[in-house]
Amino acid sequence: VRALHTRTRVASAMTGRWSSFLVLLFVCSCCWSDPASPKDQTEAVKSLIMRLLGESYVPKFNLEMIAATSQGRDVFEIESTSHPDQVTIRGNTGVALASGFNWYLKYYCNCHVSWGVNGTGDQLNVPSPLPHITRKVRMESPVKYRYYMNVCTVSYSMAWWDWQRWQREIDWMALQGINLPLSFTGQEMIWAETFTQLGLNETDLEEYFSGPAFLAWNRMGNMRGWGGPLTLSWRNKQAALQKQILQRQREFGMTSVLPGFSGHVPQSIMKIFPNANLSRSPDWGRECCVVDSDECCFLCMYFVLL
Repeated sequence: VRALHTRTRVASAMTGRWSSFLVLLFVCSCCWSDPASPKDQTEAVKSLIMRLLGESYVPKFNLEMIAATSQGRDVFEIESTSHPDQVTIRGNTGVALASGFNWYLKYYCNCHVSWGVNGTGDQLNVPSPLPHITRKVRMESPVKYRYYMNVCTVSYSMAWWDWQRWQREIDWMALQGINLPLSFTGQEMIWAETFTQLGLNETDLEEYFSGPAFLAWNRMGNMRGWGGPLTLSWRNKQAALQKQILQRQREFGMTSVLPGFSGHVPQSIMKIFPNANLSRSPDWGRECCVVDSDECCFLCMYFVLL
């Protein structure tokens, strides 16, 4: 009843494809999260330094927030202080500060932070005292956003990651200047709640969701149910993990890229919307369904999702 009521309300309120797009754009903009405060972003970088080098190194790096460039782009500055074993790093965001810290490690300390598991490949033998900078370094980003990852990476490399591994990854992102990371973890809980609210049951969801190692292709509509079922406990744990991921990304000043609704639906959605126009893709592992974006039920599902 709720699904049909929503469908009727949406249908009567909107006419035409562009009006639907504008309303969705408005809803999405209202859901945009404010960035963390400058203090919180600075504290996030202090915590990164502690995780990477140890607590004793935190006071050796004096962190200060400055304004972005006149074009609104990220910038960092590095210079030695009057103290023989201290360096000042300035930046307009947590990511900018972390980038400056990484620049100093790389070009003044001959250190390296790898992408290896649990720090394998790191070279973090920092000289003592810290190398002196003879002239202030200032680096401005040529672009506003630095994007990272694609929809397949999360299944190729990250299917079994826990918070410890994700924390390391987000630290690495910040050090590399990433401020626009794809954040796809845990979305199946939201899809499950959306489809359940519309009237589907757990059996329908088990038939639809692929197993953890194949979620990228399930999300793209290439396969369904393969390697599943995706249990309720898994969905809940991944959703909790996603909240940790988003919180940490926000603390660094990153903008997380979240999934939207592209029309991929379980076959059983026809029980709720029997007249919906579905396109089917029979050439992959199992037949998948995509609801046409002109359909009223497409907009209905998008609103329930949001």
